[in-house]
Amino acid sequence: MATLRKTASEYADEIREGTAWVIVWKTDRSWNAQAFWLTCDKNETFEEDDLPEVREILRQDPNAVMLNGYYCGHFGEDMTVDELAAGIRWHYENGCNRVNGSTALPDEAPAPELPVYGYVNGEPVYSRDEFVFKARGRGPIEDDEELIAFAEKVTGGWYNAGWRRSFTGYYLGDYALDEPKRSLTAQEYARLRELQKQAQAALKAADEAREWKLKGRYGYADNSVEEVYVDKDGVEKRVMVVAPHGDAC
Repeated sequence: MATLRKTASEYADEIREGTAWVIVWKTDRSWNAQAFWLTCDKNETFEEDDLPEVREILRQDPNAVMLNGYYCGHFGEDMTVDELAAGIRWHYENGCNRVNGSTALPDEAPAPELPVYGYVNGEPVYSRDEFVFKARGRGPIEDDEELIAFAEKVTGGWYNAGWRRSFTGYYLGDYALDEPKRSLTAQEYARLRELQKQAQAALKAADEAREWKLKGRYGYADNSVEEVYVDKDGVEKRVMVVAPHGDAC
């Protein structure tokens, strides 16, 4: 713990000579001091680089005082350390030359206003994530199964363009107003796409394991062409390779 006399002794030269402004503040029972210089312009404020430290001092002690032997009373060039300590105490206890409210400490610049992203129920939101959370009435979705279930819900059971599809067959496009993109954050939507790719790869591997073999290729009167495949268990599947078109006549 620094005593007032020790603090006065350390900064005696600065206070006596008036070469700097010495801020004195208390933390609990300890006395602290730090010398600062003001700008040379007409405003005479703390240097820009020193402002964070000065404001931190005020956070620790709102009653901190700034002292200079040339400008402040109760100081003199020939004072002893004990006399300087008494002068410091007088200023501090009487609230003279406090840093808080001094013209040497410029007001903090107000934080810039964030642009409004949009409105939900008449209330402004300032980012797409915040918009999504408020619009759907819940926060981030971090569980993969929960994410897929939520996407299925907002798409009406993977319903798109008149067809009900599966998770692996549903088209996850880039249009901002399409579901489920509109109801998910960018991070959630990217994760959903990754999960779909994994599911599609697993489905393809399972299908290839069935060892399909071409049984035949058949043309129909509507000019469509269909291929029939049989797997190792004798199960057939039909794949249309040419869609109906033109006139067969």
